[in-house]
This record gives sequence, C-alpha cells and structure tokens, in this order.
Amino acid sequence: MSIKTQILQLVKLQEIELDIKNINKLISKIPEELDVLERQRNEFEKKIEAARNAIETLQKQYRAGESDSQAIVSRMEKEEDKLRSVKNNKEYQALLAGIEHLKTDQAAIEDRMLECLEEIEGAEATLSEQSAALKRFEVKLSRERDAINRKADQAKKELDEKQKTCSGLEDSIDPAFIKRYRHVRAAKAGGVAIAPVHNAVCKGCHMNIPPQVYNDLQRFEALTVCPKCQRIIYWEMDPSDEEAADESAEK
Repeated sequence: MSIKTQILQLVKLQEIELDIKNINKLISKIPEELDVLERQRNEFEKKIEAARNAIETLQKQYRAGESDSQAIVSRMEKEEDKLRSVKNNKEYQALLAGIEHLKTDQAAIEDRMLECLEEIEGAEATLSEQSAALKRFEVKLSRERDAINRKADQAKKELDEKQKTCSGLEDSIDPAFIKRYRHVRAAKAGGVAIAPVHNAVCKGCHMNIPPQVYNDLQRFEALTVCPKCQRIIYWEMDPSDEEAADESAEK
C-alpha cells in the first residue's frame, strides 16, 4: 500500500476515532438523562406526599376541634345545671359569665373547624391535581425513557461497528505510522493528530508551512509533521487538482 493511501487511511482512522469519542460521550450522558427524568418524577411524588400529609394534619386538627367542642358542651351543660340550684345573684351572674366565655371558646373552635374543612378541601384538590399530573408524567416518562434507551442501543451498535472498522484500518497501516499517530494524538487537545494543509496553511494550527515542506507534502513520499504544531499533515487537494491528478493517471 502506498504512503499516500496509508496517510489517507490515517485520516479516515482519525475521523472514526473522533466519532467514537463523541459516541462514548453520548453514552456517558445516558444515565444522567435518565436521572433527570427520575428526579422530576420524585418531585411529583414529594408534592403528592406533602398534600397527603397536609390533609392528615388538618384532619387531626379537625378531630381535635370536635373533641374540644364536645368537652365545652359538657362543661356548659354542667354549668347550666348549676344555674338551677344557685342561691344568690352574684353566683348566678358568675355562672352566666362562665357560660358565655365557654360559648365564645366554642365559637372560635367551630370557626377553626370550618377553616380546617376548607383547607382539607383545597388540599384534596391539590392532591387530585398532583396525582393526575403524575399520571400524565408517567406516560411521558415511559416514552422518553424508551427513546433514551433506543438511542443508547443505537449508539452502542454504532460504536461496535466503528471499533471494528478502526481495528481493520490499523491492520492496513504501517505500525510505525500508527505509533507516530498515537503519540501525536495523546499530546494534542481534542485528540486531533493529523490535519490537512490547504494553500500552504496547516488547518491544525492555521499557520503557514515552509514552501519546501509544502512541495514535499504534495508528493506523498513520507509522513510529514507540521513544523509549528507537530501534527501529522497531508496535502488537501482542491477538486480541480484531484480531477487533474485523475486525468494524469489515466494518461
């Protein structure tokens, strides 16, 4: 296999390996996407639990009010019984004042009980709304979870195919070229080890390369590195150059 073909194979290898990197990044985000959905579901459940707790608390308050009200009724009945046996006006007036005070307390309790009933009604409406919202979200959750899992399965399948292609490409390239490529890739941010040169400009660092290097590069006689960024470089022909090269080869 010619040096030119091997260099172009290296270019293809890099493209596929960058694809693999992106696929792995996508796969690594799958658990996070699922966690986001689960956290949203948990938020619905927390709201539902809060509404249930509010209802339970209000119901306890209402039952306590009923107990307090009944106790006051019993006390008033006893005080009214005493009225029938009172001996003097002073004692009579004191009992009446006490009964009025009990009535005031009972009215306050009954008012609070009515407030509890209204709050219970509101909390039950909230619970109903949140439960309905959770059911709707469960449908959405199932749909989105399935979509994410399908995306993950597709990505893993594509990853497997690209890894096999990479393995095949490596077997067809000179081991010395592969070693150099791996060394450069490990040293470069983003994993870009090989870059095209167009009009004497390296697209890896966007710097001009020396004319002699550019001329040598166009002959594809050796593995060449950019004097500036140390990436492996290759000549990127214009379409017109490619057509001319094809015509020359045909002649």
